[in-house]
Amino acid sequence: MELPVRHQLLVYPVTIPPGGATESRRRLHQTAMFIGAGALDFFTASYFGHYQPAGHYQPAGDTGQHLDHMDRLLWIRTDPRASPFAAANGHADLAPATVVLAEMDPLIDEGRQYAAVLRAAGVPTHVLEYRMPHAFFILGHSLALPEAAAAVREAVHSVNQGL
Repeated sequence: MELPVRHQLLVYPVTIPPGGATESRRRLHQTAMFIGAGALDFFTASYFGHYQPAGHYQPAGDTGQHLDHMDRLLWIRTDPRASPFAAANGHADLAPATVVLAEMDPLIDEGRQYAAVLRAAGVPTHVLEYRMPHAFFILGHSLALPEAAAAVREAVHSVNQGL
């Protein structure tokens, strides 16, 4: 039995907006702490490869096919499993969301854009922004950052309110 999704927690989400690279990706590409240009390019370019064997994907209703680099980039921008902006049925029926963003993160603009799309579709969306670098939410405890502990508490509270 499938249980319905009652709340989404999106922590500095990679959402691949349709317009391509955002201003924060361009501005923070070389300077963002914990995620430099090489890491960001790796995770974005091989985004789908983390879920399927390299070079292959399983489109809905298909048996799979080989993708070259350009096809993969096109797929990333047009398939809602990689870019939630591409959802064919819109976003109105999605569960309420909490979006956690780091101000010193190349991903902040796409997180803000996706939160705006959710709000425009009528999805209750709570955005939490912190003046922290990428990965603070996950690595902050091991780095003894009190702001990270506060962010986790606030996110947990938001999710609990949403449930």
